[in-house]
Amino acid sequence: MRQEFASPGPYRSERELSLGRSVDFLKTAPTYVVGFPGSISPSIEVASSLLVSPRGIGHRSKPPMTETPPSLAPLAAAKADLRRAALARRDGLDPEARHLGAEALARSDALPAIAPGTVVAGYFPIRSEIDPRPLMRRLATAGARLALPVVGDDRVTMVFRVWDEGDALEPASFGLSVPPARAGEVEPDVLLMPLAAFDGAGHRIGYGKGHYDRALDRLESRRRRLKIGLAFACQRVDGVPAEAHDRRLDLILTETGAITPRIPSSE
Repeated sequence: MRQEFASPGPYRSERELSLGRSVDFLKTAPTYVVGFPGSISPSIEVASSLLVSPRGIGHRSKPPMTETPPSLAPLAAAKADLRRAALARRDGLDPEARHLGAEALARSDALPAIAPGTVVAGYFPIRSEIDPRPLMRRLATAGARLALPVVGDDRVTMVFRVWDEGDALEPASFGLSVPPARAGEVEPDVLLMPLAAFDGAGHRIGYGKGHYDRALDRLESRRRRLKIGLAFACQRVDGVPAEAHDRRLDLILTETGAITPRIPSSE
C-alpha cells in the first residue's frame, strides 16, 4: 500500500501517519529557528529559548503523569464537555471550508524558518481535523525531514517513524496506517499537533488518550521541542482547565491566523 502526499482529499475514517529521517539537532540548532515574522507570531526570545541548551532556557520540569485522582474528576469532566462542544463545531464545517482552511495553514507566514534537516512530525487527518498535509509538503520542500506518530502495540506509547512521500504504510493499532518498523524511529524537533480544543494561553485538549502528553513528557525530559497546534478557529475556547502534566503549545495556527499563547506573568 502506498500513500501519496497530496493536497487535501477526502477525509478518512482512520488516521494515516508519516515521519522523517534522523538529524543531529544540536548541530542545526543555531539555524533551526531563524525568526517568527509577523505581529501575531511568537517572539524571537521564545524561539531562542528552545535552542540554547539541551533542555532550553526556562525549561520547567513536569512531574510524571499518573492516573487522574478522584479529586481531579470534575476537571476531567469539564475538559470532556469542552471537547464535545468544540468537536461539534468543527464537525459542522463544510468540506470546502476545511479545504480552504488547510490551504490557509500552508500559506501562513507565522511559522519560524525551519533549517534543512530539522525533523518535523506531522499527522494525517481523521474525521474533521484540519488537514496539515499542504503545510507538511511546504516544510518538506524547504528541507524538513517529515515524521508521523505510531502508537505501539501496548496502545499507550507513541513514537515517531521516518516517512518520505510515497513510502509504503502498513496497518497498525486503532485501524491506522503507519510507516513500518524498518523505517526507523526518530525524535522530532518540531511537532505539528492535532487537537480538539485550545485556549489563548496555549493549553490544548486532545482526544483523551494522552498519547501526545506521554510522548512530550519523554521527549522534553531531554530538551524542549517546538509544539505547534493546528486547528480551526471555531475550536478555540475561553479557557482550558490545565493539569500538572499539560504542556503549553508554543504556537497555534488556524485558518484565520496564528495565535501566540499568553503566558501569565506569574509563571
